[in-house]
Amino acid sequence: MLQNVDLKTGTPKFRNVYLNNITATNAGTCMKVTGIKTGTIDNFEFKNVHFEGKEAGSINWANDWSFTNFSIKTDHDEKLHLNNCKNVKLNK
Repeated sequence: MLQNVDLKTGTPKFRNVYLNNITATNAGTCMKVTGIKTGTIDNFEFKNVHFEGKEAGSINWANDWSFTNFSIKTDHDEKLHLNNCKNVKLNK
């Protein structure tokens, strides 16, 4: 049986991640990132990252993300969806 875990000690925290020089092609979904209200995904930096795929995807419950020389190209020129994010700035 599963035991109940206190949310403060049982919720993982992803933060301070740096991604550089990444290229992905023929992806089904370019990005799909989902945190939760009590466990946001914080301080990610993307530099020289390029995705091509069918769908752009989404970022949910994230804070303080930066993108430099970042692109997503999809079959239908779809944009990345941001939900419940703070200070997540996509470059043009």
